[in-house]
Amino acid sequence: MIGEIADPKLNSFNGLSHCTFDCGKKKILWFRPDKIDWTPPKRSFLRRTSGKMSTGGATVKDVSPHEFVKAFAAFLKKSGKLNIPDHVDLAKTNISKELAPYDPDWYYIRAAAVARRIYLQGGQGVGRIRRKYGASKRRGSRPCHYSPGIGGVTRAVLRSLEGMKIIQKVADANGRYITSTGQRDLDRIAAQVAQKKSA
Repeated sequence: MIGEIADPKLNSFNGLSHCTFDCGKKKILWFRPDKIDWTPPKRSFLRRTSGKMSTGGATVKDVSPHEFVKAFAAFLKKSGKLNIPDHVDLAKTNISKELAPYDPDWYYIRAAAVARRIYLQGGQGVGRIRRKYGASKRRGSRPCHYSPGIGGVTRAVLRSLEGMKIIQKVADANGRYITSTGQRDLDRIAAQVAQKKSA
């Protein structure tokens, strides 16, 4: 042991005993529990709440992505405020596709998915979202290559969401970010999804 015990003191200090060790110029204060089975006091913030979390506090992170995207797409369609391009029934989502999507509401689903993605991680632009919705392009007997999504579709979706004040551009920053209005709408839809699942 380094040093010798100088003037040992065993005093009660919040359930702990302490000794002072003299190691030359410095004194070390060493604490030890009075009892072997000593446990720290319980704190209210460390306790685990029993039961399910209240649906009022549910956010986008707390619900299933699939269920949330469907619910938010239905909200966008019902509101009627989402600006949809005229050629939405003819537009392809990728150059590797032969036809446009069969689902007539695919634009609302894509807009809901993009809004959720920007909610979770802001600062995403057209290029990054294009890579997210890419696909493998078949080239006949040659090897397949990765093909990103159509940039025009992604750009139109971002502009439509900006028109509804769900996302916005921030000065001195790249990409789009969620607005306070958009965050409130997305959290409200997420709370409805959580409430419907718990019912």
